Amino acid sequence: MDTENKAKREKPLEVQCLNCGKTFLKKVSEIRKYSNHFCSRSCSATYRNAAAPKRKKNLSGQCKKCEAAISHRNVYCAKCRDAQKIESKTLGEVICKSNLASRYCRVREHAKRLYGHIKVCEWCGYDRHVEICHLKPVSEFDLSTPVVEINSKYNIAVLCPNCHWEVDNDGLLLF
Repeated sequence: MDTENKAKREKPLEVQCLNCGKTFLKKVSEIRKYSNHFCSRSCSATYRNAAAPKRKKNLSGQCKKCEAAISHRNVYCAKCRDAQKIESKTLGEVICKSNLASRYCRVREHAKRLYGHIKVCEWCGYDRHVEICHLKPVSEFDLSTPVVEINSKYNIAVLCPNCHWEVDNDGLLLF
C-alpha cells in the first residue's frame, strides 16, 4: 500500500508557467517546494526583472579631489581618474617606495599594457612566451623622467625569455 502512494506522488503533474502561461510537467515534490512555477530560467528571469527592475546608481559618495558626486564604490570621478593616469607622471611619482624588490612594477605594468599585444620575439621569432624588455634599464633613468619616455617604443623590445636574458646579461643590442 505504501509503495502505491509513493508511485502516485512521484508522477509529474501539469502546472502553468507564471510568465508565459505555457503548461508543463513538474514533480510533486517541486510543486510543494515552490509556489511560483516557470517553464524555463528565461521565463523566471523575465518575470522577476519585471517585478523588481534594477535600481538606479547610488551617487552617495564624493570624489577625494574635487568632491563631485560619484558612486559610493569609486574613490575619484572620471575626470580626476584620467588626470591620475601614469602617462602624465614621472618615474619619481610612480615608484613604490615601500617595496624595493618591485620598485618599478607600475612602470613595467604600463609597458605590458602598451606592448602586450605583440606575441612574437623581435629577435628570434619565438612565439610561445614573450616578455617586455627595457633596453635601457628603468633603474638608470633619472627620477624626473616621464614614464612615457621610459616606455617609448625606442626603449622597449618584446623578447622571449632567452633573448631577454642575453640582452640583460651580455649587453647584446638588438638594433
